[in-house]
Amino acid sequence: MEGVYVLQKEEERYRVVAAGGSAAGTRGLYLPRDWELREGPTDPPGPLGFSPDGTPRAGFVALGENHALALEGTSALSHERQELMKLWVDLLDREFQMRQGLETLLGVGRQLRNGRLPEEAVAQVLEALLRFGGWDLAVALREHEGTFVPWVRVGALDFVLSHEEVRSLQELLRKAVGRAEAPGIPWVVQDVQAVFPYLPALKRLGVQTVAVFFLGEGTPAGVFGALILASLKRFPHFSPETLLLLQIAKEELESWLRKTWYAEGLLRAFARVMEVLDCETHGHMERVSRLAVALGRVAGVKDLHGLYVGAYLHDLGKLFLPQELLKKDGPLLTQEWTQIKTHPEAGYEVLSPIPFLSPTALNVVLHHHEHWDGTGYPRGLRGEAIPLEARVFAVVDVWDALISQRPYKPALPPEIAAKELQAAAGRKLDPRLVECFLRLWREELEAGRV
Repeated sequence: MEGVYVLQKEEERYRVVAAGGSAAGTRGLYLPRDWELREGPTDPPGPLGFSPDGTPRAGFVALGENHALALEGTSALSHERQELMKLWVDLLDREFQMRQGLETLLGVGRQLRNGRLPEEAVAQVLEALLRFGGWDLAVALREHEGTFVPWVRVGALDFVLSHEEVRSLQELLRKAVGRAEAPGIPWVVQDVQAVFPYLPALKRLGVQTVAVFFLGEGTPAGVFGALILASLKRFPHFSPETLLLLQIAKEELESWLRKTWYAEGLLRAFARVMEVLDCETHGHMERVSRLAVALGRVAGVKDLHGLYVGAYLHDLGKLFLPQELLKKDGPLLTQEWTQIKTHPEAGYEVLSPIPFLSPTALNVVLHHHEHWDGTGYPRGLRGEAIPLEARVFAVVDVWDALISQRPYKPALPPEIAAKELQAAAGRKLDPRLVECFLRLWREELEAGRV
């Protein structure tokens, strides 16, 4: 033997990741994209199909799933040496898969903690699982009133189900709960065409294998969702490493979703309490949360989920104000204005000890009444000294107030509200954000969505 190559498959190409002997100096070399290595003995010019140093040599190649080991300068190997080469390639594959798995798990953790909205974070997690396992489609479903509702879908397949097919899939999932070997172990269907004859969409796509994980299975609270992974290939089995990664990723996603959806429920319940107490107009908190996220995404707010939560909680401090003050339909006296201005700090003081509320959410609560020209409260901040998320929220809060009926004023038509918003730019509101918001509003208007 004169040389040795260790090759790794990267996007359907092989790259030399280690080399020695006559192969030295070829590390980093890519084989042509359409080049296929052939396992077993090779004739000159060499095991790679060419000789990097120009000297033709016979060789031998052992192939794995993601790696290849090529020897240069030998035409035949004993059975024992061939088995040893194959074992080495298998070990390289397993080490590579474990490294990929760890990187995937780290990525899952980052996606769930980077401030994205739940749908966006889950989409990123599903995409990571697709890349790791070679699946073609992933769908997350939420349990709602005894059925499963499709929520987030990623993958290259155009997966569109009719209403009848959705109902069939929901019925299948209900029957499948508890059929896995143990909580956390996927329920795997190897022959989709035989098991799902009433889902023509899967047949049209050519889906062969489906794996289903149930979120919450085996816990006191019970199942609250499901993950479906689909492939155009048939998977005869999961390797222990793949199964372990899927279980860990599923458990991390399960824990995060349970807390996230629980928090969403609390936010909606809080919004309802505020409306019942006449602290807010009906639907105000839901509307401003949605609008704040839309504007925040364009404006560059990184923690969109924190912005969303802060929008829901922005007027928590009003709970500490007299009801007659909030319901007053005439001008406020100076003393009454002084009371009103205490609500941002009151809300902040109540919420700031809560460890899972992000600084973004707290900034919205504390600073949503600061003005661009410095005349706002409670701190009198000016311009860009006001946190970006608070400036974003202030724009949508003013907009919703303009187009909503309040005890002291009627609702304005959107066209008049747009002029009022422009008039506030540079005084109460960040002029750049007002321009961004009105552009978004006009786009929605032209598309017929408002």
